[in-house]
Amino acid sequence: MAAHASARCPTGRRCQAPDLPFEVLQSHGMAAALPRLLTVDLDLAFGRPFGLGRPFGAALATMPMGLDPIGVIVPTDHPLADQDEVPLAALADHPLLIHSADESAEWQDWVEQAVAAFGLKVATRIRGHGRTSALAAVQALRHPAFGLTSAHLPDGLTARPLTDPVPLHPWHAVWNTTSGTRSMTARIRASHE
Repeated sequence: MAAHASARCPTGRRCQAPDLPFEVLQSHGMAAALPRLLTVDLDLAFGRPFGLGRPFGAALATMPMGLDPIGVIVPTDHPLADQDEVPLAALADHPLLIHSADESAEWQDWVEQAVAAFGLKVATRIRGHGRTSALAAVQALRHPAFGLTSAHLPDGLTARPLTDPVPLHPWHAVWNTTSGTRSMTARIRASHE
């Protein structure tokens, strides 16, 4: 799907380069985008550039863009759903569902690090592709899973923020420095201001 800037630019972000055509593609993780970045079939990707399970590539550059707070996704009748905020230590009593897919190896790496760092237990590990399969597994198996609290959830699921501490998921802009795309760093900075 290609998109072009509107004349009014209500958010101000697209006003930085109104004549630059762009196409937005959604993949299921940085690991899925990496081959396209390396072949310059993709100019720019956003995600966590760590724990990909393969070499990152010397031609790729990264710029930190943000830290997303991670919460817990649970069925609406789960005991954790009754809390406005869930202390991270409370997850020790509720083993997690771990969703993994090769395309999102960086997310699996982040989850495995969080489980180890906070002494959490794993109820089950499932393989699947995409967020929809992860949410379906939470509904079917009734185990909590890490996820963004701001994401839209289907009926029967709810998200609760985690606290004490709040786990953060870093995300970066990633691009190929050999692509000939001029001043990508300046463009990224301008779009993120």
